[in-house]
Amino acid sequence: MEFKVKCEPIEKLECKDDVTYRPNELSLSAEFIYPPSTHKKNLSDLINKSFGMRTPNFLIMCNFLTMIFDGEDHKLISFDDSTWSNPWIPCNLGLPIVTSLGRCLVHSITIDDDRASIDSTPKYFFDEPKKILKIILLEVENQKFYQISQNVIIGIANDLPSTLIIHPFEIKNN
Repeated sequence: MEFKVKCEPIEKLECKDDVTYRPNELSLSAEFIYPPSTHKKNLSDLINKSFGMRTPNFLIMCNFLTMIFDGEDHKLISFDDSTWSNPWIPCNLGLPIVTSLGRCLVHSITIDDDRASIDSTPKYFFDEPKKILKIILLEVENQKFYQISQNVIIGIANDLPSTLIIHPFEIKNN
């Protein structure tokens, strides 16, 4: 395993999101907005800042879906996807039981690269009346689900992101 993804339980949901779907481009994106960091600066941080250096992003790619992790703790800051190659299957969906509120982090990175891949093709399920979009990255049992922002739930199994659920999800035809 080159990396592990975990959700660190939190007491209060601190992250907001901006989820956008552009139907004319078949493009889906989500940006996670965190409050200002309470991370105390140490000498290393000050030196890095003075030289314009920062902790690099880490990318996890699953076909055309890319998850971006950033910051001192490598927290999930966004994902984007070009959905043109994968049809959305209309279906009746429910929301999973959420284990807890969480902050999604990548850790135990043991590769000398800034990216890794999940060898899978995401599957998209959409329940328009309930406004639920479910993206299955990996078909696995025993997922734990975490609410990571006001509209996004992530499923984690075997230290990997396995499902993304956006609710409420609306297609806006601009």
